[in-house]
Amino acid sequence: MENNNVETVLWARKIGAEDWQEEIISTNPTVFEAARKWAVENGFDRFRISELDLNEMPDFSKTVKI
Repeated sequence: MENNNVETVLWARKIGAEDWQEEIISTNPTVFEAARKWAVENGFDRFRISELDLNEMPDFSKTVKI
């Protein structure tokens, strides 16, 4: 059974941008290939895909560098 409360996100950063400057390119996995092509043509690189379970509270302590 598919979990409809999981969001799949394609992230990317503009060339030369800092790591924290990621932007959401798409949340529709069926168009990730086309979205990635568009992003490359528009100056993005360093792609990653993440799954966000919307039933769970986010743990931002894993992303904060002290």
